[in-house]
Amino acid sequence: MDALAVNIACPLRGFTLAAAFSGRSIALVGPSGSGKTTVLRAIAGLHRPASGVIALGEETLFDAAAGVDQAPEHRGVGMVFQDYALFPHLTVRRNVAYGGSARVEELLDRFRIAHLAQARPATLSGGERQRVALARALARDPRVLLLDEPLSALDADTRGVVRDELRALLGELAVPHVIVTHDLQDARVLAGQVVTLAPARRPNDG
Repeated sequence: MDALAVNIACPLRGFTLAAAFSGRSIALVGPSGSGKTTVLRAIAGLHRPASGVIALGEETLFDAAAGVDQAPEHRGVGMVFQDYALFPHLTVRRNVAYGGSARVEELLDRFRIAHLAQARPATLSGGERQRVALARALARDPRVLLLDEPLSALDADTRGVVRDELRALLGELAVPHVIVTHDLQDARVLAGQVVTLAPARRPNDG
């Protein structure tokens, strides 16, 4: 499994985000507005940093100095959104197939949701919706998996159970992953490496 290496700078409102890390299981922790989601967007190719490099193994995805900036569709990134972003009018099977049809049955079995194949998202529990979102992201055969606040949509009673389940699922995957969270406990449970982002004001901000 290739390691993901990120060393970028992105000017944001009021401060410049600087993020540098390398690994295969990473959690980005920080308060709202610290730039966590911007880092995910930069990895996915949806935000262009002002400077720096993003690489996956020996392959460069972005290099500002060298003029390398692979298009999002060529980076092989799978994304699990904060609210899971499932299509409410589609069944579980069709939601997963939206990511790619070749592995649907395998992924339904792998994530223990085959019995829910004909169900719609509104009838699922928080943990079930999360498994569907992960299966859909993996249906694209991604080389990197990005998870944006994957537990924030869950109530307190459900959160601990789903967190442990997600930890087990991520442990089974041979895919480098980056998880964004504001909860340090979630970060420590779900990732092998924790990176803290804290806004640093620009020198001319006074």
